[in-house]
Amino acid sequence: MELEKIFKDFLEKMTQLTLLQRSADNVFMKEIKALELYKNEREKQPDIDSKYVDLHNMFFRIAGTGEHYFYSHVDRSIEEKELSTYVHKNRQYQWILAEAYEEFEDFLEGIYACAAYHNHNLWPLGDFGNIRFQEIEGKNFKWFLEQAKRKKGGPKAIIKDLKKVLPIINDAESNNSLNIDLGFAIAMIEMFRHIIVHNGGRVKNKDDFSNKIFEKCGLSKKGQIADEYRNYILYFFGRDYFEDKILLLERPIDSGLPGHHKNIVDELNRYLMAYAHMVYIALDKYIKN
Repeated sequence: MELEKIFKDFLEKMTQLTLLQRSADNVFMKEIKALELYKNEREKQPDIDSKYVDLHNMFFRIAGTGEHYFYSHVDRSIEEKELSTYVHKNRQYQWILAEAYEEFEDFLEGIYACAAYHNHNLWPLGDFGNIRFQEIEGKNFKWFLEQAKRKKGGPKAIIKDLKKVLPIINDAESNNSLNIDLGFAIAMIEMFRHIIVHNGGRVKNKDDFSNKIFEKCGLSKKGQIADEYRNYILYFFGRDYFEDKILLLERPIDSGLPGHHKNIVDELNRYLMAYAHMVYIALDKYIKN
């Protein structure tokens, strides 16, 4: 297995997630336009009393008798339907980001396995498991990948060990052209993924949440840089309904162009790809030299 193929496979998976995000946005725009059209039509007919436009009956069948058990009836106004549409889109975006981070973790495991497959000295002895060193010769890539997946500490430990061999990664995290500490960006996305999967994207205490991100990436919790990154974390929360939820919907950009928006999911996914590329290039040079 070659490093380039592992990196290209990761990019292909990110391509599919990007297409999924754009498809979700297209569906959302059609739903919002339909709601706006319906709202305009209703305003032309003031004699309509009912404010509800979205009606739902919900049931399941009782196992013993087969009878229908109606457990809920929901009536929603146009405003409630609009909010629900935004909430649904945001949840789709959250899961796209969560999946992107998981693909990034798979990439790290794959490239770490490839590193030791080509050069056994790139792994600490403990990563090889209960095996004699001379028995490692002849093992295929799949064996190394299984060992990488079992590595204690997971992807975070993989990055830590790669930095020991490739200190350029550590330097490039903070000294790059992206105007962000990539170690911080990856830790933030990891925490986003965790809260999306385990708590529906809801954060109870933003200060605690921010502090955990700083702990993960080893940045100080105090100082100007910490304040800037803390504000950046808060940027991913909204107002009202979204006040305590990770908000990944597009944001309007004051560029003078009407309808110009910033793609939040794309921005975060690009950090994952930039980091993956950085690791791939550094490791590829090391192995070839």
